Amino acid sequence: MSASASCTVWPPDLDWLRHVQAVRRMNEIERREWHAALPRAQEELGRTCESLILQLKSIADMARKRKTPQPRASLKDILGDLDALVDEFPEVRWDLRAKSLSVVTEPIELNDIALGRFEIVLEYRNLGRTRPYRVIALDPHPAAGESGTPHPHVRHDDLCEGDGRAPIQLALRQGRFYDLFVLIHQILKTYNADSAYVPLSRWEGTACPDCGSVVSDDDTQACEDCRSDACSECSTTCANCHRSLCSGCQDACRTCGDILCRGCLSSCPDCSDDYCASCLEAGRCGACQEIEAHEENEAEDEIQAEPEIQPVCLGQAPVPQGSGPY
Repeated sequence: MSASASCTVWPPDLDWLRHVQAVRRMNEIERREWHAALPRAQEELGRTCESLILQLKSIADMARKRKTPQPRASLKDILGDLDALVDEFPEVRWDLRAKSLSVVTEPIELNDIALGRFEIVLEYRNLGRTRPYRVIALDPHPAAGESGTPHPHVRHDDLCEGDGRAPIQLALRQGRFYDLFVLIHQILKTYNADSAYVPLSRWEGTACPDCGSVVSDDDTQACEDCRSDACSECSTTCANCHRSLCSGCQDACRTCGDILCRGCLSSCPDCSDDYCASCLEAGRCGACQEIEAHEENEAEDEIQAEPEIQPVCLGQAPVPQGSGPY
């Protein structure tokens, strides 16, 4: 393992990217007025912001400590850690080509929810990074609607370290690999609702495709157009045919505001807006009919306002008396 690798400081590109994605998701939810999904988006935005701040603090801390020599594990200590890992975990893998050391945990269960085994992979060629390890679900049982969250404290192979951050960073700097894997394993076996990406109370259920909220199966309704299951807040029925609809398959009449399915709406040929049958009189909406009537009235007023053309008569010049030849 190269000693120079631990002296390299890398920017938190991944944490920044996730923060940007959370900001964009928040803006989109507010734009669409998905009120049910707003608390979850705010929670995710706050979490990515906190993670980014912690990463930046860690980089600053690493930069300061580079000036002070840190005690590092000797080769004998590292070999001893490898032997201890074999006794601690069901499986230990050392990939010389990939320059990675990994362990496989036993199946993990939290609050009676089976989450399966996890592989903790340390990429020791990246020891200078603030997060040179990944946590991979081998038997993924992710949260409903969150395929990238296989554990309350793991998202996209990234562990939420919480209070374990300081000892994990210290173990990385000192090359104490046994302590590193044990600390991460302990976090995986412990549930903290305050720092969870997704709380276990929302782990099971159905994710609404419209707002993203996870609800129980009893609180969902199947859309009769697209066949997807939506939560009760996003579901409604067509005011005309009474079919169940998700928010993506419903629309409102531009005049009366009734919610209808696409089959019960018709487009006005003039403005192309959608209207129910009652508001689309004579095949056209009332607004377009009013515009046409107004234009016709204006045309009639203009015709009536034009002055009548009078014929022009040429006068005859008078002949003065005594002007004849005699």
